[in-house]
Amino acid sequence: MFDSILETLTKHGKGSHAYRAAARLAYEKARDCPDQAAAFFLIATYAEAFVERNERMPLLSNDSENSYNQLKSNLDTLNAAYAAGDPAKILAALNTISVSYAETMAD
Repeated sequence: MFDSILETLTKHGKGSHAYRAAARLAYEKARDCPDQAAAFFLIATYAEAFVERNERMPLLSNDSENSYNQLKSNLDTLNAAYAAGDPAKILAALNTISVSYAETMAD
């Protein structure tokens, strides 16, 4: 369900341009897939925050890989929650990921 986000990041090199493209795609998906809008909006804001933090600075490959791995892990969590079809699991996944992103962005 969220594989297109990872494909976009990989296709564009996992840097700032890739995260900008992923944010655009996630916003489009939020509009087109209202049942997953909260998840796609969360992904888009994470991608935009990555761009804001790294846009004007050199990006270390380790930082890029860590961010990609965090996003991939969270997308795997969302995929599993949506595949289960249980609203409680979806909400729990969204809340857990939101807290994780809030902690990341606060640093």
